[in-house]
Amino acid sequence: IWDALVKAKIRPAELARRMGISQTAVSKLIDPSRTSPYNLDTLQRIASALGMNLEPPRFVESRELLGAD
Repeated sequence: IWDALVKAKIRPAELARRMGISQTAVSKLIDPSRTSPYNLDTLQRIASALGMNLEPPRFVESRELLGAD
């Protein structure tokens, strides 16, 4: 999340404003020592606030990974 903030040139305070949450809550989200996983709703809210889209994971057949037809 920190890399996305830097790339978007958005400060944590601005992310908090866009998400409608406190700066403390954003600090917890971007804390590098965070060990709990993010839920999908939170990731979607963060992405939206950063002007990004989340794409669902794409599952592929093992043959496709190996380049087989």
